[in-house]
Amino acid sequence: MYADTEKETPKVEWALGYSFWRAMPTSTSNRMGYLHGGSTSVAYNFTRNIGLVADFGGYANTRLTLINPAGDQTFHSDGSAYTYLFGPRFSHRGDRFTPFAQVLFGLAHARQVTISGCSGLASCTPLGSENALATSAGAGFDIQLSHRLTLRPLAADFLFTRFEDPFSSSGTEHAWQTNVRLSAGILLRFGGTPPPLPSAAIAAVCSADREMVYSDSGDLVGVRAQASNPDNISLNYDWSASEGSVDGKGPDARWNSSGRRPGTYTIRVHVDNGRRSTADCSASVRVEQRPDRPPTISCSADRRDVTVGDQIEITATASDPDNDPLSFSWNANSRRLEGSRSSVTFQTADLTPGSYTVNGRVDDGRSGTADCSVALNVRAPEPSPEFVELENRLALHSIYFPTGRPTATNPTAEFVQSQQGILLSLASDFNRYLATKPQSHLILEGHADRRGSDEYNNQLTERRVERTRRFLIEHGVPSANIETRSLGKQENLDLEQVRQLIDQNPDLSNADRRELESNLQTIVWANNRRVDISLNTTGQQSTRLYPFNAKDSMTLLSAKGTEAKARTTTPGVKRPGIKKTSAKP
Repeated sequence: MYADTEKETPKVEWALGYSFWRAMPTSTSNRMGYLHGGSTSVAYNFTRNIGLVADFGGYANTRLTLINPAGDQTFHSDGSAYTYLFGPRFSHRGDRFTPFAQVLFGLAHARQVTISGCSGLASCTPLGSENALATSAGAGFDIQLSHRLTLRPLAADFLFTRFEDPFSSSGTEHAWQTNVRLSAGILLRFGGTPPPLPSAAIAAVCSADREMVYSDSGDLVGVRAQASNPDNISLNYDWSASEGSVDGKGPDARWNSSGRRPGTYTIRVHVDNGRRSTADCSASVRVEQRPDRPPTISCSADRRDVTVGDQIEITATASDPDNDPLSFSWNANSRRLEGSRSSVTFQTADLTPGSYTVNGRVDDGRSGTADCSVALNVRAPEPSPEFVELENRLALHSIYFPTGRPTATNPTAEFVQSQQGILLSLASDFNRYLATKPQSHLILEGHADRRGSDEYNNQLTERRVERTRRFLIEHGVPSANIETRSLGKQENLDLEQVRQLIDQNPDLSNADRRELESNLQTIVWANNRRVDISLNTTGQQSTRLYPFNAKDSMTLLSAKGTEAKARTTTPGVKRPGIKKTSAKP
């Protein structure tokens, strides 16, 4: 038994054999009945499965059945029929068996039919000579006996003919007749390659001259196939690889590792002795990442001691022993860096004077890193004499509010005189201060005394800081340089803290202090109705100096939520230096 290969497909197949033609069913419209004969065909195979067939068949007509009103009568006859067909064949070739199917087209020729022993009468020749279209469709199978000889046990076709209907009214009408044609015989095969001579089995073992290479080396790996060859005939070697190219046609080849990523790769070879004996083997090679050697880095600054507002250029010098591409990253506790490569700029504008560190890192992309750092000192600029004078004069004072002011119905009520004086002075000085320190902020914190609910006091202090903020904005202070905080009655001053403020007030005499002591609870409430002011750049807090001697002090001291007027009095309280009123609680 031979392997089923393309080389064994014959180019030409010549068939000879017996053929039987039978009408299906037998009828008066079909002049054919039972015909015996032979057939021959020649097939040319374009490919392993597709061929073109020319088929010829010849048949003897030895019996004729005539149908008449009295009944059927069969005579010995002398006649013949021939088929000339042409068309494609489709084969499925196995090791020995080859089933096939075919569709053929052509002509059928029927000679005249004469009744044996009859002479001199027209009725002795009931059927004349006739040609008709013919087509067939069928299948069969062949059994290969040798390379040149094949047996065809059976081929069956449906044969369609279009002869005249001898019993039609006109005698010239045509009709399709259905027939079955059965054939058997032998095939002679020509062309193709004869089967090879039997061969002893071969075996092969593969090896590589190294098990591992680095991914960036571009190394060539030698591979070798050791094949047994009992017949001592020439061997063919066909090399391939899972990835990468293999150079070589014989038992030795080279695999190119260039461009291969880390992983395991297989190099294979197929060995063939040309006599259907083959062998396969393979060798594996690992591609690994080369162990990383980390980079090195050093940092330097064009200067390390600067004044606020100056900028510093910082440069990193780095190298990598593996020549890996390097990337740089920087960070500083001030986050004032510009740039991201080997050189960055450290900006000191508006920084608080002090010590700063800039850290640099280089990365080779393979987990190799190195770090460097530069220590910097940022000094405060020497202030001008005018600025020193302004900063010293920029005294912050808390402002105090009458009870319940400003109200929800009148949140933009005018400040009393003492409040306006403090805020106007502050706005003027702070606007000049911003020219030198534009990032400075005023922080306004609103307070209320303990009377009233938390919600009421929170809303009240929000109105106080908002009214103060709007007054400063109206007098030129940028809104972006003002922060507000509403504390409600949180962080209230207690009795002892208020006593200390009274004792520290330079505008009060001892007699004033004793008089205020007698109305201390009212004074405590008044001291907690305020807005404190602080400066973010210096941390300076407003001085809590209550304006006891101001013209509007009685309005500020009043414990009642009445309109703030100069004549308003506080029950039981006398402004220092002013006669006590006769108002009742």
